[in-house]
Amino acid sequence: MAKFIAQNKYEKEFFSVFESLCYTRDSWRVWSDFIFASAITLSNTFEPFPERKAEREKEYKDCIERLGGVEKPAKLLKIVVMALEEKPNQDFLGELFIKLRLNDHWRGQFFTP
Repeated sequence: MAKFIAQNKYEKEFFSVFESLCYTRDSWRVWSDFIFASAITLSNTFEPFPERKAEREKEYKDCIERLGGVEKPAKLLKIVVMALEEKPNQDFLGELFIKLRLNDHWRGQFFTP
């Protein structure tokens, strides 16, 4: 995996943890599982319907299992929250997505500044 140029302490910390998850996994899969697990964590906090919550929990467990446990994904989410608390109007995840080179023509994803 290529080294990433971090702009700030949050990016540096995120890249370090993210890279440690990519030693045995594809970076796209790590990103996808992290994003899904984070979204499920947030949405299930407010989900009023138990059956929907249970469906999401199964997907969450699958993502966390593929990521090798909850510790590192939780640390990534903490970094994202801290970065957004410090500078709320930034596109922190979007910048990471670009810097991790996850936007490519093979996936049909193109982003412009």
